[in-house]
Amino acid sequence: MPAERAYQLGLVDILEADPAAAMARARELAKVIAGNSPNAMRLSKQAIWGFVEQGYSRALESGWQLLRLQWGHPDFEEGPQAFGAKRAPVWNPSQNARR
Repeated sequence: MPAERAYQLGLVDILEADPAAAMARARELAKVIAGNSPNAMRLSKQAIWGFVEQGYSRALESGWQLLRLQWGHPDFEEGPQAFGAKRAPVWNPSQNARR
């Protein structure tokens, strides 16, 4: 499918003029994503792959279970606290950490 058609259908949000601009934008987005909680990103990837592998209904149930895991992680409070204090968050990289 051409990129323009994907944009018209709402499958993509941004179109870039050429491959170099697309790569630059991809790198910008990757930096933003890399700044997120490592645990939240890990769980998000699990949820995305779960949807691909499990089907819609099972993926929804599994996604809620993953979300509840993040609620108990220290990063769940660190993100809003850092935002409120206008500082960079200090993420806890341990997936086993609990509040």
